[in-house]
Amino acid sequence: MARKSWPILLVLLAAVPVAAADLSGRLSTSFALGHSFTAWNTLELRLSFSGFELQSLSTWQGVNLTAQAFRWRGDFGNLAIQAGVTLQPWGLPRPGAWTAQEFRIVSSFVGLELHLGNLRLEVLFQAGPAAP
Repeated sequence: MARKSWPILLVLLAAVPVAAADLSGRLSTSFALGHSFTAWNTLELRLSFSGFELQSLSTWQGVNLTAQAFRWRGDFGNLAIQAGVTLQPWGLPRPGAWTAQEFRIVSSFVGLELHLGNLRLEVLFQAGPAAP
């Protein structure tokens, strides 16, 4: 009987860190009136748990995705690491395919920050026009 309860206990122990995670998001729409009516939608999702954070930022116009950005940040004691990438669609959408659209990397970055008392050392490696 005790052997059958081990898988249940392992599932419960694995679920505890997931329950401590915080998922939040925001959806916004902006409109532009000019020669034609256009609307841009932005969806921001943020997952954070115990010193780590994953952020996704999607922007689309109509049903076409115009930009996708991902950021990750993690704290390891005195060392903070963050990384990010911005993707843009490349080519036409392919309905019914495994991936709806191909993407290309527009910009990316990796940042390291070390805190030593009152001294802060920061290094940023960046490729592309701007950090996502």
